[in-house]
Amino acid sequence: MSTHMIDFFQKGGVMVVFLTLTSVFAVAIILERARFFWRVRRAPGAVLEAIRSEIEKSPGRDGIANARKALEGDPSPAGRVGAFLLSKSDELTADELRTALEVQLAKEMPRLEERLTTLNTLATLGPLLGLAGTVVGMIRAFAVMSRGDVASSALAGGISEALYSTAMGLIVAIPCYFAYNTFARRVEVTAAELETFSAELLALLGQRRRRF
Repeated sequence: MSTHMIDFFQKGGVMVVFLTLTSVFAVAIILERARFFWRVRRAPGAVLEAIRSEIEKSPGRDGIANARKALEGDPSPAGRVGAFLLSKSDELTADELRTALEVQLAKEMPRLEERLTTLNTLATLGPLLGLAGTVVGMIRAFAVMSRGDVASSALAGGISEALYSTAMGLIVAIPCYFAYNTFARRVEVTAAELETFSAELLALLGQRRRRF
């Protein structure tokens, strides 16, 4: 650890150390969620076109089997939901398939929203922890002033601790707040796209049933 880092922690006090550990945890969550959303970025429209193409190329069960095979290993929500519907399309009635779809969509949402609550909590907690460190630092500063030792380095140390804590709290909160809103918006858009995708896929499967 460099001298500057040691000096930073000494001036900032215990709360800055805790906030630094919190920031490391927050960065880990942000990177994991960013990687997750990158992996599942395939658009529902592309998934639907792939399914439609396979069904139109091969009549009967072969089209469904080929469409399912095309979705193997697809980690996107639309790919997972599509694979599920195709696997049940010949087993369930239209109403049963619609009910099963609702259950499957409900299972996908927690996967999309995973760790977002923690990220939101860290965005709220950062400034509060920073404020707590600020209060502790100001208490130290006023304690020095009450002894009449205003010129001592202890007064500067208390004020420094207060400012370091405030700054560190904001450093933790701002990225967390930005990342949370970005990911939450992505979940909202994905949920809306899944609703449209599911309705269109059910209609496509319904047309196939009437045809054969």
